[in-house]
Amino acid sequence: MHLRIFSLLTILLAWAHTGHAQQSTETVPVFFKTNSSVIDPRYYPKLDAIGSIYAGDESAFLKIFGFADPVGRATYNDSLSERRARAVLEYLNKRFDIDSSRLFVTWLGEETDAYDLHFPEAHIQQRCVDVVVYFRNPLVR
Repeated sequence: MHLRIFSLLTILLAWAHTGHAQQSTETVPVFFKTNSSVIDPRYYPKLDAIGSIYAGDESAFLKIFGFADPVGRATYNDSLSERRARAVLEYLNKRFDIDSSRLFVTWLGEETDAYDLHFPEAHIQQRCVDVVVYFRNPLVR
């Protein structure tokens, strides 16, 4: 568990050290059914809201993190988390013409827990994509 949390922190720190230190403003989790990368339409309004925030501010950065639960083979889950992240990106790009210079997309498979959950059905919460909008911090150059 600690290794998984460390992996996500490593990714976030690496992003911050590229000169893109930001202040987080909003995170939208999009959950998926087992073995699926199809976005449930009930998430469209939330994705539209976060897309509008992003599109309305040139200082905003969009980060998309794809995850999968640990059920099944790791190679399959890696691919599944990629398909989930790309599905969300495709949806947002069709609606908001996402600028790739203000975008970070990654998929973490089952190696990093999306949430630190310790209950019998916790794996359900790991089938997700987190979409995060950050604004450039004017104090960091």
